[in-house]
Amino acid sequence: MSSRTLFQIPIVFLAALMLPVAAAAGPGAPGAVFTVNSTADPGVLPGCTVVECTLHEAIEDANANGPAQDLIQFGIPGAGPHVINLTTPLPDINRPVIIDGLLQSGASCGNTPPYTLKIVVNGNGLGGGATGLTINGSNTRIQGLVIQRFPSHGVRVNGTGNIINCNYIGTNSGGTSDFGNGDTGVMIYGNSNIISRNLVSGNNSVGIYLGAPGSGNIVQRNFVGTNSSGSSAIPNGNAGVGVVGAPNTTIGGVTTEGNVISGNGLHGVSVSGGAGTQVSGNILGLNAAGSAKLANHGAGVSVAGVAGILIGGATANLRNVISGNDGAGIMLLNANAAEIYGNLIGLNAAGTAKLGNGGSGIAASGVANNLIGLASAPNVIGGNDESGIAISSGTGSTIQGNSIGATAAGGNAGNGIYGIHIAYADNNTVGGAGGGNTIAFNSSDGIFINGDSTGNTIAGNAIYNNGVLGIDLDPGGVTLNDAGDGDSGPNGLQNFPVLTSAKSGIDGLPRTTVQGTLNSQPGQQYRIEFFSSTSCDSSGYGEGQRPRAVLDVTTDGSGNASFSHIWAFLVNPGHFMTATATRITTGNTSEFSECIAVEPLVQIPTSTPTPTLTPTPTSTRMPTATPTSTLTPTRTPTPTQGPLATSTPTPTPTNEGQSPLIYMPLIVAAGAQ
Repeated sequence: MSSRTLFQIPIVFLAALMLPVAAAAGPGAPGAVFTVNSTADPGVLPGCTVVECTLHEAIEDANANGPAQDLIQFGIPGAGPHVINLTTPLPDINRPVIIDGLLQSGASCGNTPPYTLKIVVNGNGLGGGATGLTINGSNTRIQGLVIQRFPSHGVRVNGTGNIINCNYIGTNSGGTSDFGNGDTGVMIYGNSNIISRNLVSGNNSVGIYLGAPGSGNIVQRNFVGTNSSGSSAIPNGNAGVGVVGAPNTTIGGVTTEGNVISGNGLHGVSVSGGAGTQVSGNILGLNAAGSAKLANHGAGVSVAGVAGILIGGATANLRNVISGNDGAGIMLLNANAAEIYGNLIGLNAAGTAKLGNGGSGIAASGVANNLIGLASAPNVIGGNDESGIAISSGTGSTIQGNSIGATAAGGNAGNGIYGIHIAYADNNTVGGAGGGNTIAFNSSDGIFINGDSTGNTIAGNAIYNNGVLGIDLDPGGVTLNDAGDGDSGPNGLQNFPVLTSAKSGIDGLPRTTVQGTLNSQPGQQYRIEFFSSTSCDSSGYGEGQRPRAVLDVTTDGSGNASFSHIWAFLVNPGHFMTATATRITTGNTSEFSECIAVEPLVQIPTSTPTPTLTPTPTSTRMPTATPTSTLTPTRTPTPTQGPLATSTPTPTPTNEGQSPLIYMPLIVAAGAQ
């Protein structure tokens, strides 16, 4: 018998019989419906009736019912919000049930806050370590409640396959004030649970905590650490979302499933353990509109001791906006095989203005084999107070395809110190065959390498308009070559090439010729990379605005190699060429060479011989007498013109644009070395 049917029976009769609001369902039967009609706690009658059904009584009755999923709805008279001030802890939820505050008259929920919620569950009167709602079973949904002021957690989930949806956890009913729970807002220890469309703010510890042995949980469309409009902070005392040893957690998803995680007391997202965690499609450190800072007081995303985390994604709707945080945008500590791509780090959600993080955009320490950026899904990292990317004590990471210090459209979004800082870290690759980075407008060096760092390869990048040098191997400033390249330091202080000539022009086809030398370790193979730029760095060395071509050379027994090559591209005369050298066996890349101005390619016309006239043959036969005719003079043929006289359209010069062109095909002229 349903509760609606019972309400049609005279109340006096019901009270006398002490009938429950809904009959228990047997195995396989539909669940029962319990209608909470009172804010009292725990209630004066044993179990729900139409006279009185409290939340406490409804949960007890659902626990005593059969295995089918029951429904606890609300029908409390009056406009509300209705506050249930608990005097005893609520029973744990042990059987499948839906507790649905959205069925209270006047309540509503959209895709993201703010909502209109009419049922408030207040634990302020409880002592000890009482939790608001504890779910031990599966297939339970909690929605449409304001859960506030419990001594411990707002919601704790130990079971599997449950949903926490459309609640305010830690605030008042308007989502505008801090009515936080004493510990976490939501604590998850089970598997495959979904925490979606909640406002989780004001709690004394972590907003949403996911711990071992839980696995495969999803956190999406929540506002964590903000008010209900996402415009100002109601901080959780610790991280907004914390993952501790819970693998395969998804925080966000595509754009419509992402969270706003801002304004929290420590990190936005903190992951410690939990392989396979994915953080995608979120705003971390800005307001919900992505237009102003709303800082998490640590990093936007902090990852420690985790292998195989994904931050961002391969499509635009998976990107995170990680900006405005007091610490780094992303902080990695002893985190290996992380993949970070497709994100905006230090910019507004439109990617057009700086809203930098207080530390570096990405700060990584003790890491190995991380991938930062893809050519098809670059990170745009700009406006951060420190460096764009800083790696220390790490090895084997690849930084590719990113825009570091420039917006995606090429505008100035310089970072406060370096574009990339590598310290005491080995065998990292910046650019390369996977796609070069654009590294521009940063306040100091484009790339700075210091400490006991070796094997760091820098190739195929567009590096320009940085405040000091394009590439700087410590000590700071230009490190001049030494004979035989026997010195030591970051990247072995690899010597750079010396360019002696650069010419460009049309000689039948567009051609650029570059000549020079390299002095380094004897009998070694080196890759020389050539760049063009619209201007020379003020130091006279570098930068490299556009990568043009590569050439492999081998030094002789004295450590010398010379080169003279022709390539089928144009560089405007008056622009500049520069080069780097990378020792192939070690991966050490040099600083930029001195700039050399490009001169016009001089074209020498081919001399055309003057045509020789063929004499008119004389006949041996006696001619018949014929009147003498006047001879017409033979015209001298016009000499054939040489190449310079031929009208050849002047091609449009190749633009020295800001986007890198990786590894132009190498064309070696006949006879060139």
